[in-house]
Amino acid sequence: MKTTPRHNEISANIDGAIRAGDFESVPLASGRQIAYVDWYAKLLTTLTLVVGESSIVYSQTDYSVDAGTVRFVLLTEQIVVVIDGAGLQDQEPQICTRVIGRKSLVSFDPTASMRLDQAGTKSYLWPGDVQIAARYTGLSEPLLFTSAGSDADRSEHPGPALGLLKALLEDLGR
Repeated sequence: MKTTPRHNEISANIDGAIRAGDFESVPLASGRQIAYVDWYAKLLTTLTLVVGESSIVYSQTDYSVDAGTVRFVLLTEQIVVVIDGAGLQDQEPQICTRVIGRKSLVSFDPTASMRLDQAGTKSYLWPGDVQIAARYTGLSEPLLFTSAGSDADRSEHPGPALGLLKALLEDLGR
């Protein structure tokens, strides 16, 4: 099958969504044009195939250059994609991709870092960082999400964690 301009557009959209996080430091294989290192290019290909035309609800990356590991979690309207990678600096890195339905959410444990009754300028950052441990059927360990509860630049706007929290509450109701 030949790639189409739409495949490239989907891949570019996914790349834009996830490079805003820890993947900003993914090295390019070529200095003149966008040509990612092999493992990242394959990750984008996998996500392009799996996500397709679906909208991304939330994404989180944990990328360690020193350890050569990555964990990437992406939620669309219907699915959760978990990609774990190890040996990223090796000739043949190990990449494992799992796709599960969002409706397979069993439970989650949310924790906020700030008190509701915080006074002064700190109150504009409420609820602080939000950590969520989400348990899904089909995954042996909970997925850990950590994100800001409010937008750092515009404190009156909710941060990514509150959108994720809303999506997870909806998932429990399915």
